[in-house]
Amino acid sequence: MTLYPKLILDALATVRYPGTGKNLV
Repeated sequence: MTLYPKLILDALATVRYPGTGKNLV
């Protein structure tokens, strides 16, 4: 995951699937 900036990872960590409501990571 070092290829992605920390801000991107933080953003992905807060994004949730619209159907399941679970975190992506």
